[in-house]
Amino acid sequence: MKYYLIAGEASGDLHGANLMGALKQIDPLATFRVWGGDLMAEKGAELVSHYKDRSFMGFLEVAKNLPKILGFLKFCKEDIQKHKPDVVVYIDNSGFNLRIAPFVKKLGIPSVYYISPQVWASRKGRVKTILKSVDKMLVELPFVKDFYKTYSPDFPVEFVGKTHPIEYFIAKRIVTLEYISLVNLIWGDELVKELIQDEFNPQNISQELKKILESTNAEKIKENYFLLKQKLGGEGASKRAAKAIYSFLVEKN
Repeated sequence: MKYYLIAGEASGDLHGANLMGALKQIDPLATFRVWGGDLMAEKGAELVSHYKDRSFMGFLEVAKNLPKILGFLKFCKEDIQKHKPDVVVYIDNSGFNLRIAPFVKKLGIPSVYYISPQVWASRKGRVKTILKSVDKMLVELPFVKDFYKTYSPDFPVEFVGKTHPIEYFIAKRIVTLEYISLVNLIWGDELVKELIQDEFNPQNISQELKKILESTNAEKIKENYFLLKQKLGGEGASKRAAKAIYSFLVEKN
């Protein structure tokens, strides 16, 4: 089958490369056309655009390069329409991918989102775009699956510090989660102590380190981390994702 993958950063390139390797084991005739990086290219993908050419950080840089970004979006849509892949796989990179997804949906091309954007932390309005424009969501964190299910029970989802005061002020009004650490988010409780802003000081750090080094607490932490690993499903996310994507396409056809 023909796979069209879109990633926008180094981590997406890595996830995409691993996914490609797993898909090749299931689908030996698979071909890949990608927006990614060196790792995906090394796996044999036809690289349309390197993520380094589309790496714009911050509002000012995005605004300054808006014509270029719009050009990338236009070309991506044209390229998908021209090559007619069997599936488009979005890898994180919501700023770009969620502007491509509605177009792909109109073309009638199946789509899968691998590694959900962090809409569960902020910008929940983007969930509506995902529900309307994406056919299947693959997530790597169990609480993210639960998050999507609260929005739509029919949506196919599969489970496979200190900052600047102004940034913190803004984040506190955008991010609506009880915890910041992924460990605590997955665990559902404060497994690790979070020292944020004014709490992040030498006295509190010293106090928490002493607690961690106490033998009883240390053993409890190790035990909980083992349980956390089991909760995540262990290794093999790329293989499970590849199997889910291939099964999804077989069902579609």
